[in-house]
Amino acid sequence: MSEKILIVDDELDILLLLSMIIKEKTSYEVVTTNNPFEAIELFKKEKFDIVIANLKMSGLDGYNFVTK
Repeated sequence: MSEKILIVDDELDILLLLSMIIKEKTSYEVVTTNNPFEAIELFKKEKFDIVIANLKMSGLDGYNFVTK
């Protein structure tokens, strides 16, 4: 089973860039979302080894996402 990274950012360009870099340089499976509330649901359903979250997002910032 490969390790998984969840990337949460409300900027789609950043999601794409981070995903491309990580997939190119590592063997991690990458899951992305621009919706922090969707990320919470994904986190409840799946096991992630690493979470990368933007600290400033609309609706729910990265700090509050991590503490949910």
